[in-house]
Amino acid sequence: MKSIDAFLKDKQVVAVLCNQWGDTGKGKVVHMLSGWADIIARGTGGPNAGHTTWWGGREVVQNLLPSPVPSLREGKQFILGRGMAIDPEKLVRELEDVVNNDIPISGIRVSKDALMIMPWHKEQDKGNVSQQDNGIGSTGKGVGPCYTSLTSRHHTFRIGDLVVPNTLWRKLSRAQESGLTRDASALYERLVDMRERLEGIVCNTDEFLHSALSEGKRVVIEGAQGFLLSVLFGTHPYVTSSDPSINGTASGLGISAKAIDVCLGLVKFPFMTRVGNGPFPTEIGGVISKEYCTSDPVPRVVDELERAGVPYERERDRVTGRERVRFDSYHPNILALVSSKDPLEQNIGLRLHMKEYGATTGRARRIGRTDAPAAKFAVMVNGRAMILTKVDCAGGLDSFSIATAYRTPDGHLREVFDPDPDYLNSLVPEVRTYRGFERIAGVQEENELPYSLQKAIADFEKITNGRVVGVSTGPRPEEFVWRGYC
Repeated sequence: MKSIDAFLKDKQVVAVLCNQWGDTGKGKVVHMLSGWADIIARGTGGPNAGHTTWWGGREVVQNLLPSPVPSLREGKQFILGRGMAIDPEKLVRELEDVVNNDIPISGIRVSKDALMIMPWHKEQDKGNVSQQDNGIGSTGKGVGPCYTSLTSRHHTFRIGDLVVPNTLWRKLSRAQESGLTRDASALYERLVDMRERLEGIVCNTDEFLHSALSEGKRVVIEGAQGFLLSVLFGTHPYVTSSDPSINGTASGLGISAKAIDVCLGLVKFPFMTRVGNGPFPTEIGGVISKEYCTSDPVPRVVDELERAGVPYERERDRVTGRERVRFDSYHPNILALVSSKDPLEQNIGLRLHMKEYGATTGRARRIGRTDAPAAKFAVMVNGRAMILTKVDCAGGLDSFSIATAYRTPDGHLREVFDPDPDYLNSLVPEVRTYRGFERIAGVQEENELPYSLQKAIADFEKITNGRVVGVSTGPRPEEFVWRGYC
């Protein structure tokens, strides 16, 4: 068995990024690597990102802190870098959750230069939440307007302002003069209270990280969102507000991308997902599925379980109040939908089978075939190494397909991904179909992977010019196959 230790030999900095539209399981891979690392760092995004983890005996959804929170007990250190947009109220709540589970927060460092989301940013973002009429479907967390304040150079607040009272008051006074807030004094008092809770963890994280690297400390970088949502490389305007590529993530931590020894680009395979509006040329069901998933209200997991006639149980977390829905993703009714000839029903079945509902928004994710040309586009920037995730969800299907190219309206074959929405919306995917395979949950050896899956992976590598170094065969960390190295 090829081991994770052999893969990490001679490496100091490893980045775990998404090569698609997000939601590819970065948290699991970061958790797997956290035992090797001394530092786990985030460099982009904010509370618009989200991952679901288990600790303290319950399910926890985090938006700001890196995923392997329990590793703080082992002396690991976390960095929230300068490229992030941070809601101080949300950060304080996450820190309180950590403390309430008897986990120390002394190892957490928050960049003084990270942007601070203000109340008016969240108000401004409310108008971007709707997905109707091709709206961008923002999470409404204020992240976009916060980044806009930086690029427009207008009323930019940073986390470091919390620890410099004179600067904070001066900026708030100017914001009140501009009509952004009605009561600067009341807001100042709220922020001062947060300052006391964040005292001791706000610092110059650039200097801290460079010092740690010079001492030989090992770092895992946890990405946010996905490459195809990048404000630079994504399907604009259906993008996030930062650059989740290897370059943007590195600069968000104050380091060069050259300092990263390997970037692991995560790819859902053989199905991929997207949340909200935006082009998705390989979507199963096309326009019908897209309109269904972006309808108002957006369908939730309970809606689709009841539609499918699948029993479920509701549980509410006693601490956060967040509802969790339990059901059998291999229920016969779900598998029947997966095999349906109706594309919309198949889409619903796959979503229930793969449990594809947003951790941050709860939205139903759109489902499509893995797009090899899009993955090739990501490989060009993020590097060749890829990890395939959610592969086990294809187990038990009669067949599966991946998109290898596109057909244009005039019949020409195109093998290049161009993020222009009009171009992508005009395409029809060319697919390659493979024989289905039995469930592979728990497989750890490459030679135990089904032949048809190995063939599909080999074809995918050839098309993308990438190298699949790992295959996830289930949700647990040990359910994984390390295949080799770039």
